[in-house]
Amino acid sequence: EFRGLEEARYYIYYFCAKEFTWDKATVDSQPLDYLQKLMYIHKKSMGDAKSQSLMDSRSFRKNF
Repeated sequence: EFRGLEEARYYIYYFCAKEFTWDKATVDSQPLDYLQKLMYIHKKSMGDAKSQSLMDSRSFRKNF
């Protein structure tokens, strides 16, 4: 089982591979601050999209 820093490191590799198809060498060549900001923006945009989807579905129900 992973713990702490090791788990966070693998999560970053997984996220970058899944979202950008980056390999380990590409991830390792990026500054950590840059990777953190990418992940923050992704999380924020996913939350915004989910909120918008909920609002759209509520609006749809009200109009029916």
